[in-house]
Amino acid sequence: MRRLLGVPYRRNDKTAEWQVSIAEATLHFEAIIVDIERSGEPVLIERNGRSVVAILPIEEYRHIQRKGWQTKWLEAFRGARQSFRRHRTPT
Repeated sequence: MRRLLGVPYRRNDKTAEWQVSIAEATLHFEAIIVDIERSGEPVLIERNGRSVVAILPIEEYRHIQRKGWQTKWLEAFRGARQSFRRHRTPT
C-alpha cells in the first residue's frame, strides 16, 4: 500500500494497477486527481472489491479516443473496399 497525499492506494498483484475504494475516493477525490496529474498513472476505483471506474490522465484518455476513431475509420474503409470489390464489374 502507498499513501500519497493521504490516500491509501493498494497495488493489484496481477495487473500492477493502483486501486482505491469508492469510500476513500469520495473522501480524497481532489488528492487523487492531483496524484494522477503528477504521476501520470491511472487509478482504479473499487466497489465491493471490484474495479468499476478508472480515472486516468487526460493525455491517455485522448490517446484512447484517437485510437478508437482510427479503428472505426479503418473498419469503415475495409467494409467499403469489400463492398466495392463485390459490386465492380470484371473487365
